This record gives sequence, structure tokens and C-alpha cells, in this order.
Amino acid sequence: MTHRRHVLLVSSFLLALLSLANAFAQNTPVDEGVFSFTQNEQRWLAEHPVIRIAPDPSFAPIEWFNQQGAYNGITADYVALLEQKLGVRFEVIQGENWSDILAMAKAREVDALSAVIRTAQREEYLAFSKPYFFSTRAIFSNQNLSNIETVEDLKGYKVAVVKDSWMDERLSQQTDMSLNRFQDLSTALIATSRGVTDVTASALETTRYIRSREGLLDLAIVSELPEQIELSIGVRNDWRPLVGILNKALASISAEETAAIRSKWLELEEPYFWEKPVYRYTALAMVAMLITALIIILTWNRMLNARVQLRGAQLEAAQLHLMRAAWWNGHLHSSQRMKTRSLIFVIQYIWRYSTHCMRLCQNKRVKCLHPRYLQLYINPKNNWLNLAWGQSQAEPFC
Repeated sequence: MTHRRHVLLVSSFLLALLSLANAFAQNTPVDEGVFSFTQNEQRWLAEHPVIRIAPDPSFAPIEWFNQQGAYNGITADYVALLEQKLGVRFEVIQGENWSDILAMAKAREVDALSAVIRTAQREEYLAFSKPYFFSTRAIFSNQNLSNIETVEDLKGYKVAVVKDSWMDERLSQQTDMSLNRFQDLSTALIATSRGVTDVTASALETTRYIRSREGLLDLAIVSELPEQIELSIGVRNDWRPLVGILNKALASISAEETAAIRSKWLELEEPYFWEKPVYRYTALAMVAMLITALIIILTWNRMLNARVQLRGAQLEAAQLHLMRAAWWNGHLHSSQRMKTRSLIFVIQYIWRYSTHCMRLCQNKRVKCLHPRYLQLYINPKNNWLNLAWGQSQAEPFC
């Protein structure tokens, strides 16, 4: 009886341990050791320790490169998890734009595209994993457009799309569609905000993110299209074993990890007003205007100072000229007065002489034209007054 009790106790203890182990295994996050690869898959991974992957350089918050060149976004976090689970290294290749990325994939300059939508055209050179991220296609505009519900309703509008994107391929199949292709979504949204185009068609989360980052507050959602975006990893079509490997690794990512990635990049806080590009651009414009006004004021002040100095120099020169003119005028007047006085003196002298001669001739005392008249009567011994009145004591010589 005692032996049976011991057996029951040991059995119960072992069952409890097995239950705890099972519960612990269920609560433990799935890692590389949980799922297994076939021998061929393991051999393939050993032969390809480095996989070149090319993200879209401007598809935030899905994936993009920041100003320092770092790879960021939802896909970047997925790629980091896949590196841990596969034991390989993903070499990130940076392209200029999405068209450049597709061209590199066609030329097999890269091995995989980290976030791509499956289309018939792309199946010619890519093999696709199962979708790992889902989004909604949306139409944004700064106009009040309420009649857009499907892609066909975009006819008659100028539509901004990213060149070679899924939306570009989809709308290119429609006739009478006015498409304006841009190299990135930021430029497309700015064109719509400024009235160059009527609407922009792209992924909802991406458009919201870039609209907030660029401060394009006048853009609003016009419509959410019924077609859903399904992002997959596109692999070069001669590397099809990698597709099955990626599917196993993606399936091992837990719901908690997926939720953490989405909340990290999609639940964005509203930036402060000084962090918005509109405020920065406005502040920059005001600073530029102030600097320009200051330069104009300083330049004008220097011009006025130069003019004042020039006028002062001109006034000094004019004043000096007037002083010289006044001096010469006074000198000329003085000379004129002297000449006038001399002339008057000569006239008076001649008049007296003429009058005296006439009186002498009338008195017949002297002949006025006698050669000795001047010698006789202009002699200092003769008295001019007496001669003038005919009272001279000189003896006549007529």
C-alpha cells in the first residue's frame, strides 16, 4: 500500500513537471531553434551567407534612409529579425530611387527587394514570399473631392504617382488617365499641395507619415480604395529556395513582435509646431528677409554718408570759389576807382589848362600855341592859380 502511494506521488510529480514544461514552451518566443530547415535549405544558407537586399530609399515609414544614411522603418526591423532567425547577413544596398531599385533587381545587381508588391510584370524577374505587411491604398488632395471611390473615378484628374510603383502600373492600364510621375512620394505630395496635380495615390500609412513630416497640412484623405496593398520580399527568380526559407522565418515572427514593430513606426506623435517643416521654412524666410533688410539699410546708410561727404566737399569748394571771386571783385573795383580818379584828375587838369589858355589868349598876354608856353607857364615858379585868373607876373613874350 505504501509502495503504491509512492508510485502515485512520483507519477503526479512527473505529470506536473511535464505540464509546466509544456506551458513554458508555449509562452517562450519562437526563435531559430523552433522551426527547422530541410537539408537542402540548410545547404543553401551555408552557400549564401550574405544576401544583398535593396530597400526603397524614400518609402517611410515602411522603409527609407535617413540623412545619416541609416536604414530605418518597418521593413528594417523585419530584416533584423530575419538575420537572427536565418543566421545570415543582409547587405543593404542603397539606390537613388524606386526605378533605380527595380533596374538593379532586373540586372541581378541585388538579390532581393525588402518591400515590393507582386505584379505580373515583376514576376518576370522576381519570386515573392508571402505578404508580411498590409496597408490601404488612399487618395489625397487639397480639394474637396467626394466622387472618387475607385481607380476608374480618377479619370479627368491630374494624378501624381511614384514612377514604376504599383499605382503607376495599375493606372497606366487605364485609358484617358492623366499621370504625373515623380521619383519619390514626398515630391508627389508637394506637387499636389501646390496645385500642380489634383490628387496623389499611394499607401495610406506612408502618405500620412510623409504629410506629417513635410508639414503638408492642407492635404486630406479623399478616398480609401478597396484594393489592399500586400508587401512581400521579392527574390531573384533563380534563387527560389530562398522563398521557402523566408516564408518559414516570417511565419515564426510572433504577434507580439509584429505589434511592437507596427506601434513603433505607425503610432506617431504629433510633432511640435517648431518641428514642422512649414514653421522651419517660415522662420528661415523671415530670417532671410531680416538679413536682406539689414543689408539694404546698411548699404543705403553708406550711400547717404558718401553723398553727404560729396556735398560737403562741393560746398567747401563753392565757398572757397566765392571767397576768391569776392577778393578779385574787390581788387577790380579798387583798380577801377583808381583809374577813374586818375581820369578825373587828367580831365580836370586838361580843363584848367584849356580854360587858362583861352583866358590868356583873350587878354593877349601870351600866345597859347607858342612853343615856350608850356615851358613858361608850367614852370614851378609860376603860380597856377594866378595864371588861371590872369594874374601871373610873368612877362609876356607875344
